Amino acid sequence: MAALSDDDTLYCLCQQPYDSSRFMIECDICHDWFHGSCVGVEEYQATDIDLYHCPSCQITHGPLKLRAKRKRSRQVDVLEDSEPAPITSRIKSFARGLKSRKFSDAKDVVKRLRGYELDGDYVDKHGFSSPILVEDPAGLDLRVPPPTFTVNDVELAVGSMRELDVIDVAKQSDDKMLMREFVEYYNNPKKSSILNVISLEFSKTKLSDMVIPPRIVDELSWVSQYWPEHTGDTRTFVKPEVQKYCLMSVKDSYTDFHIDFGGTSVWYHVIRGQKIFYLIKPTKVNLDLYEKWASSASQNTVFFGDQVSACHKCVINPGETLFIPTGWIHGVYTPMDSLVFGGNFLTSYNVDLQLRVYELENRIGTPMRFQFPNFETLCWFSARSLAERMSEAMDGGTKLPGRVLDGCRALRQHLSRWLREKDGKAVRRHQDSLPDGIAHVKLLKEMDKLIKECVRLNDTKSEPTPVESAQKGNQQERTTLLGLKFKFNKIDNSLLKLNVPTSTPRSNLTIPPTKQQVYNDPEEEKLKSCYSDDTYYYPPLIDSDDDISDSPPKKRKKANSSAWTPRNRSCDGNGNKTHKQTSHDAKRRADNQTSPRNTSDLHIHLPNGAGASTSTAAHKSKAKRGSATAKQRLGKLLKIHKFIQSS
Repeated sequence: MAALSDDDTLYCLCQQPYDSSRFMIECDICHDWFHGSCVGVEEYQATDIDLYHCPSCQITHGPLKLRAKRKRSRQVDVLEDSEPAPITSRIKSFARGLKSRKFSDAKDVVKRLRGYELDGDYVDKHGFSSPILVEDPAGLDLRVPPPTFTVNDVELAVGSMRELDVIDVAKQSDDKMLMREFVEYYNNPKKSSILNVISLEFSKTKLSDMVIPPRIVDELSWVSQYWPEHTGDTRTFVKPEVQKYCLMSVKDSYTDFHIDFGGTSVWYHVIRGQKIFYLIKPTKVNLDLYEKWASSASQNTVFFGDQVSACHKCVINPGETLFIPTGWIHGVYTPMDSLVFGGNFLTSYNVDLQLRVYELENRIGTPMRFQFPNFETLCWFSARSLAERMSEAMDGGTKLPGRVLDGCRALRQHLSRWLREKDGKAVRRHQDSLPDGIAHVKLLKEMDKLIKECVRLNDTKSEPTPVESAQKGNQQERTTLLGLKFKFNKIDNSLLKLNVPTSTPRSNLTIPPTKQQVYNDPEEEKLKSCYSDDTYYYPPLIDSDDDISDSPPKKRKKANSSAWTPRNRSCDGNGNKTHKQTSHDAKRRADNQTSPRNTSDLHIHLPNGAGASTSTAAHKSKAKRGSATAKQRLGKLLKIHKFIQSS
């Protein structure tokens, strides 16, 4: 290999001078030097390379060549001593068993849409709780390589020395392998084992420019919408990169039943080959069964599809795109060599289920490297952004989707529970995930207030149901004196609905003048002007003003022209005691008690010209609860008496 010069010669793709502190590697074809960080080669990997070809020379001379025997320096714990499950140890027989099994038709649960039909409006209206299959991607705004794209092209885009997580299908365990090694294995027609790559994340490679997820994914994703460019924290929270994955699977590869990490939704687009999904609804019963199955030692010996009431089979062909929502339990079988692009994303439409899946992962002890990165931190950033979204909806008077409000409520409840957590290990995890730039308690209080206000706003703007819309033509609206709106049926004039405008305060309700409030009786007008002064208003004692009696007013008796005396209190118009008063006096003498005066029996005679009406003593109906008391009626009488004496 040629030695590096100490002059100002520029090297590598970055065209920088030599730096002794940075690892560099020489191309065996052009003999140029490259920084390991620029070409995707770590320093510890250099000993495994026999011939290195730079990115330019790979086009004409192919990828680099590794040494015949390479000792892996990094390896994930593999269950070497574990016995392979009987149903998965023999891959061929297991594949035949899958084909012979009977599954429910996917048409029962999978919705089929055209690409242009799947947008934000569709999700707001119908939600995202069932898998969606898009056979024609036109309208999805999805960009993927052409069908001629192969795993060799993937190697050129991500680098030959890229380390991959590879699943051994027979053991359902994982191991590490270089991209160059896996491509050699993939292209070899004689395979001694079945290996599967399902987690090659390529956001920071050249392949990222070739793959753009569907537009709906970017619109719904919490990472795309709510993760800030600058977190404002002294700690470094790395933005989760989970929306772009490459899946490379050989024939008869199988991924056992699982739920995507963090309860994320997922999208898949098949470039080459075929995929068969076995889908199970995330009901409470199925989730409980899954947790029990995932925690048991017999997980590798039990086919989970046999444990539930329904398992649906869905076949995905080249050019088709499948969207799987939160929490769906699924296994995947590959009937032929395939190349698939996909990604994961969290949304605001299934928040409660997302958080329940996250808690399930913690209960069954899922390793951190298999969990959604910075999940709790993302939840806090999303809560802050959702609070701003609710505030904007309130200011603009717009209606927020009900599913989003349910998500906000569930998110607030879980965040509040995390702050009150007392378990030592969980407390440490929650505290390490708290962003410094968020006032956590204040945010939760603000969310609680905004949720209530948005729910109230949505109730006032609720859309009519189909039944109400059908009956709308038979309805007639009438307005009462208080501005309240009644809806009547035009056919039978029956009351349908009473609408009270909640936006109108009670203090602002006024009674508009109507014909019923205009007094045309000249005697009443005379009384009104007579019984009023600067201090008091003396209402006339007419029967309609007598709250104690509900009986209709009787014929007014002719007033006696004689002078008023206290005797008139217990006498009729001719000065004789009434029968009721006589019986009452006898009862009082017999009991030797002094009972309060019953003002309902008073019969007042006013001098002629005063124009006062009298309250008849013949009313025998009992005073109702809540009616005017004797003291109130006596006050009216005393005011009238005061007026007479002054005149």
